Amino acid sequence: MLFLAALFPVLKEIRKNLRFGLSDRVLCNCGPLWLSGGIVGSAVESEGELFPYVVKTDPLPGLPSRTISVPGDNEHVCIQEVCFNPVSELHLIKSAAATRVTSSRPNLRFAEGDKVAVRIKNSTQDGLEQWMSGIVSTVWPRLPGERQWSFAGMSGEFPQEVPYKVDLSPGPPNFVFVHWDNHTLIRRDGLQPQDRVKGISKRLEIRTCEDGSVEQFDHLTERHKPVPRRPMVDPKDMEVSDSDSD
Repeated sequence: MLFLAALFPVLKEIRKNLRFGLSDRVLCNCGPLWLSGGIVGSAVESEGELFPYVVKTDPLPGLPSRTISVPGDNEHVCIQEVCFNPVSELHLIKSAAATRVTSSRPNLRFAEGDKVAVRIKNSTQDGLEQWMSGIVSTVWPRLPGERQWSFAGMSGEFPQEVPYKVDLSPGPPNFVFVHWDNHTLIRRDGLQPQDRVKGISKRLEIRTCEDGSVEQFDHLTERHKPVPRRPMVDPKDMEVSDSDSD
């Protein structure tokens, strides 16, 4: 117990300096395949070793979900799930899209010509989330390149298509593939977060409108409701007289 009590502040300090936190979405380098999933533990000690992350992977066709320990906190081992560069990171797009395969095309939130914003890699200046504006140029675009994957004695195919191709303004890259129609990766233009974060984008956000009013916005449903302002209190009303304190 004394050992655990002494270890706790050390782990707490380590977690402060990690790139990701609990529930953040990442892709992990597992050799021939990058597995996507959510972080379920950070700075985890196991059999005398300290692992920066424990990730519960998304199930793939023929490859069930599993819990894996991530040995290093760098982009060669573990990378945040965003809209990736279609030129240099096509393998990440395919790996992330592989867990989203369904028997039929789901309904999409956006159509060709819609103005949207997509999340790319975090800003190099402040380390917080970064979004770029663009226009949906194609729905269900086909992905180029090799379709086969193999891992741990199992094999399968990457999807032929993803929900969107979005032309960016400005680039580079001048376009991205959006592998998942989710508010954490693509939103209607103008709904970029006002309260930027380092990890997974917030679903619920308190936003200030153009007229100065404040609302709670749900980025999943795009529903919003006003947040009542707290009434201003006159300092004189807060004074306590001698008679009140008796």
